[in-house]
Amino acid sequence: MRTEAEIISRVEALSDGATWGDLDGRRRQRLIRLLPYSAAKKWLNPQVTEADWCPLTALREECNNDLSFAWEKALDHRGLSADVMACVMEDWVWLLCRDEEYQQIVNAPYQNYGAPKLALAGRLLDMAVELDAFGGAAASRMAKGEQCCPECASGCDG
Repeated sequence: MRTEAEIISRVEALSDGATWGDLDGRRRQRLIRLLPYSAAKKWLNPQVTEADWCPLTALREECNNDLSFAWEKALDHRGLSADVMACVMEDWVWLLCRDEEYQQIVNAPYQNYGAPKLALAGRLLDMAVELDAFGGAAASRMAKGEQCCPECASGCDG
């Protein structure tokens, strides 16, 4: 896992406005929740005290939840939401994997609402998402860069 200093640096980079992939602050929020109160305090509402602060500790569970949510967005053809969640999964790979693996996901093509990136994230993070729960065959096709179905009119890149 990355160091506190690396996490702070990434939060600051996402906070400078140059990265449109954090439109709703979701990516910063997740990273800030990894920090101890003393480091996170400058990004918190002033009313939040150290006693109130609950840093994220169940990383694998949170990551798996995000991966499942990302698949929901991709399979629902939810443009911006799918893109943001693909970026969130890039953040998880950055956080939990090696630099080489992070570069793999950054360099992976974004198509079919991020499905190939999500499949790669699942492999790199060693997380299996039961794709049958998300449309099985369509998810498998999208993960390979194919259209969800031959007659897709919703923007699959196929």
